[in-house]
Amino acid sequence: MGPGPELPSGPSTRGARQVPSFSPTLEKCIHAALALANAKRHELATLEHLLLALIDEPDASRVMRACSVDLGELRKNLEEQKDKEDLLMLLAMDRIKGEGEFMGLLKGFGLRRGAYGTTMSWDTVDMFVTGVDIKSMETVVKRLKEIKGGGVFAIGDEVVAEIVTPLCGFYSIKSMEELNREVKRVEEKLKENGVNWEKPVLTIDTLGTPAIPHIRITHRGYVRLKDRELLSLEV
Repeated sequence: MGPGPELPSGPSTRGARQVPSFSPTLEKCIHAALALANAKRHELATLEHLLLALIDEPDASRVMRACSVDLGELRKNLEEQKDKEDLLMLLAMDRIKGEGEFMGLLKGFGLRRGAYGTTMSWDTVDMFVTGVDIKSMETVVKRLKEIKGGGVFAIGDEVVAEIVTPLCGFYSIKSMEELNREVKRVEEKLKENGVNWEKPVLTIDTLGTPAIPHIRITHRGYVRLKDRELLSLEV
């Protein structure tokens, strides 16, 4: 048998992987998608973010128009889809008499990981816990019971930050300086995980107050204030 084909000279490439390179246009769109996800405090950049970036890229938008894509409608649908993802579970629980609990929904808070709960709720003795997953919410409820009240942010089994208020679940026995540090740490951790409200702790504390127009959440369900009627989750 004669000699085999001649191999190119140079450094061995055995086992080496070819690293893909992106065109300048695609690389620009990827960076735009990452910037969009970051601006909206989304945990991950997804296909939806990339498509939104491509809509604003001249060459890509020209190709999509040539394929009869309605770019305005596409943008609207993509943005609505991302908004729908910002939907959290919201638990209201009677923490004094244990007379009931209700699981509702919360939109617009922005949390992307874990759960946050509070016993410092305005005008109610209900404990409120909002979260992305049940495990994190269970950790929050357990920890709130252990510290006899306050505010707790947890991811999975880990308690990330907390505010301790053991007097009736409302009041801290620490100095104002210590309490201020606890509140700031909880708010910082919530913002790091997607919440873009200026005062996220206060936002959850006020969910049960009747000062909120029209509807409030209680451990018995949603209540319409004008006639005090209990409403179903679907309303």
